[in-house]
Amino acid sequence: MKVYDLKGASLTDFTAFLFDRPAPPLEPAVRTPRWLGEDGAIQFDPELNAKLFIELFSNSGSLREYFTAEQLEQGFLAIQCAVFPASLPELIWSSDISISLKSDLIYSMYKLFKDFFSYDDLVTTSCTMFFSNWVTIHGCKSVSSPSLEEAIIHNQLFSTLSLILSLESEACQGAALLGLCELRHPLTSELINLYLRAHPEFSEDEVEEVECIFEPGPRPYYGI
Repeated sequence: MKVYDLKGASLTDFTAFLFDRPAPPLEPAVRTPRWLGEDGAIQFDPELNAKLFIELFSNSGSLREYFTAEQLEQGFLAIQCAVFPASLPELIWSSDISISLKSDLIYSMYKLFKDFFSYDDLVTTSCTMFFSNWVTIHGCKSVSSPSLEEAIIHNQLFSTLSLILSLESEACQGAALLGLCELRHPLTSELINLYLRAHPEFSEDEVEEVECIFEPGPRPYYGI
């Protein structure tokens, strides 16, 4: 069995692990890190991995200079995958990482969207679906009374998604809308109303499309 040891990894090591490997042509999403294979295993330190993700996202603008679009798509799909042990979902909901580091990690995702995904030629599945399939994988264990940490995480996610929604890139706005739909934060309706008022150029069909994403449903309580 092949073992990938990320303990003590540098940013260069971590970036190479994610992206510097053969990748198939861009195609409909395959949400498993196929390059790990069924026999692969990852050894890593959760706190170090979170810090490496923060550094990677904060310096993501240069990734296009070193890796192909296919390699980047493969890597960014992998880090969203819940079955990938070192993935974002696993780190965000890990009990081995402080809440302050989790908050920094979530905020760094805004930098990733601003500096990397906001370019029109990089509109891919990994951008569009970045939040939608993992943001509520664990969610609040209790709809009526989440823990303090759960509430902080959800509020930080809402704040970060709000920032991404303010970017000019339509792809980034779409990713934020899908993430907000899954998060179902109680302030979402107010945010969407502000978003629509900020875009008077939207046609009736486009407004209806945005509104239809947010169907009525139970909302967890995030007051802290």
